[in-house]
Amino acid sequence: MLAEISDKMPTIGELWLYALILGLYLGAFALMHRVFAIVMFLIAVSLAGFGVYGTVHESFFEGAFSQAVQHELGWGWIVSGLVSPILIPVMVIGAFRLSINRPFDRVRDWLEAKYG
Repeated sequence: MLAEISDKMPTIGELWLYALILGLYLGAFALMHRVFAIVMFLIAVSLAGFGVYGTVHESFFEGAFSQAVQHELGWGWIVSGLVSPILIPVMVIGAFRLSINRPFDRVRDWLEAKYG
């Protein structure tokens, strides 16, 4: 049953890339307004929860399939599947923090004051 599972599952890099892309999209919306940030955070937490649930289910509760996942993909894939979804809400929180501080507005105001 070698390579029966791994060719259909995302690689470790893809797991992190998907989380990064989702975090960037949701973070961009979170930068727009505080209400968007709250909504995007709720969406990000739910997506992260689904990602972690899917990894746990595929890795531990599917009988022979779970054994094949553990054997072919290994613990690195399982740990990445559990940790990478957490990147999504972390990026939304980071965008929300940026929207509060607005460092880019300060730089723009400083440049306008200095150079007119």
